[in-house]
Amino acid sequence: MADQCPDDLRAASLGALLAEEAQLAHRVTVARASDFGEPLTAGTYLRLLEVRAAIVRTCTWGSQADVRDAVEAGATWEEIADARSVTPIRARADFLHWVEAQAALWDNGAVAGGARLGLSPRHRRAVRALAGYLF
Repeated sequence: MADQCPDDLRAASLGALLAEEAQLAHRVTVARASDFGEPLTAGTYLRLLEVRAAIVRTCTWGSQADVRDAVEAGATWEEIADARSVTPIRARADFLHWVEAQAALWDNGAVAGGARLGLSPRHRRAVRALAGYLF
């Protein structure tokens, strides 16, 4: 699934996203509780969903790098799973998905600011090993 975040949300700060979410959520709450006024449009509800998804993306950006750092610092997969409110299997699967996405960035030659993005073949093997997979 491609990231289809609207450009205005992609560039928004977390504070701006939270403010918009609060405003939209208030409108939805009022609309649900009221027999008066005009009903909200599908567009309003879709915008609320988009804003909430953007908040999640903003808050979780870099979290798999944090997982890598936690494992390197000695955290167990059970501890990571507890911290993320998922099972150890899901924690490892999410981590490996991130590794594969980072590998694809490297393999596709992605560059930002003159630096190559992603995980090189040598680094991806090392990071996969953190999850207990030696391929």
